[in-house]
Amino acid sequence: MIPEFLRSWDQSAVTTTIVLSDRKNPVELEHGLPQHSFMWKRGDISPNIIKALRQAAEVYEADVVLKLDCDAVHNTFDWMREGGDLIGFKHAEVEDSIYGCFYAVTTDTLKNVEASYQEKPPRISREDIMLSLRAKELGLDVKLLPLEGNFVGADDRIFTRPEVFDGTVAIHCGEFGHSPKGRDKAREAMKSFNDYKGR
Repeated sequence: MIPEFLRSWDQSAVTTTIVLSDRKNPVELEHGLPQHSFMWKRGDISPNIIKALRQAAEVYEADVVLKLDCDAVHNTFDWMREGGDLIGFKHAEVEDSIYGCFYAVTTDTLKNVEASYQEKPPRISREDIMLSLRAKELGLDVKLLPLEGNFVGADDRIFTRPEVFDGTVAIHCGEFGHSPKGRDKAREAMKSFNDYKGR
């Protein structure tokens, strides 16, 4: 899946691409990208991902981290121009939260949120929701962009009518599921759209 993920977006948009990988079930990389492993422990996902993002940012001396899910096609990063301490697309089900598939966050924000977890542990395991809520509690600049029309879930039309997905910011191909069969279909969906766009 990673090759199609990388193929979907302009690598010049970032300085370094790093793969976050579960320490117990590491990703087998086809492109030799640097890998930062962390403990994907149920119930502790929020602090573990925040810590992993912060550590990776410090290793590569990054001021901003662009967090992307690899089971999605990312068509543009123009949305990042809005700036802010944390910017992403409004969660469809949780008010005042970004959606975790893709967002940009400053390294300082990650540090501040992680430090706050020491005094006030996160009450929600989802890293996107907890990051948003805690950043707001800390008075940071959180920008929520409209999700509708920008981020869409893939369906079988991506194989026969890929043009219906034109103009979107990202296409979540993880909609096909997390079983081996679903992941294979997600990868083929990403390939289908990338082929359509001539990438």
